[in-house]
Amino acid sequence: MKRSIRKACLILAICAAASGAYASQTINSTTSIGSLGFTPSNKVIVKVSSANTGYVTESLHMSGSRMFGTDSSKSVIYWEDKAIDGSTAANAANSFDTLTAPSTSGAAGSPNFATTTGWASM
Repeated sequence: MKRSIRKACLILAICAAASGAYASQTINSTTSIGSLGFTPSNKVIVKVSSANTGYVTESLHMSGSRMFGTDSSKSVIYWEDKAIDGSTAANAANSFDTLTAPSTSGAAGSPNFATTTGWASM
């Protein structure tokens, strides 16, 4: 399951970065990103924020207790243990941190994984 969440997170991040007209979206069902369709696994929610200069994405499973994320500043996957209220998709989505897409190419946004308490690199 963790591997599927990581793959979904990476695919979504790549698609979001390729779609310049994209700001922020929380995805828990089939959606279009640019001209591509994406459907997360059952009970998986993905949040993507992007700008023309980069992206940041987080993912979680509604029945889990760990979130995964990455951004365009490094080729690193981050994780965080967190209590997730999986009773509804909206409640689970409230678990996401408010991370920012980078405003400068190759730099991390602010706040980011390194400056937000709880995140560690894999």
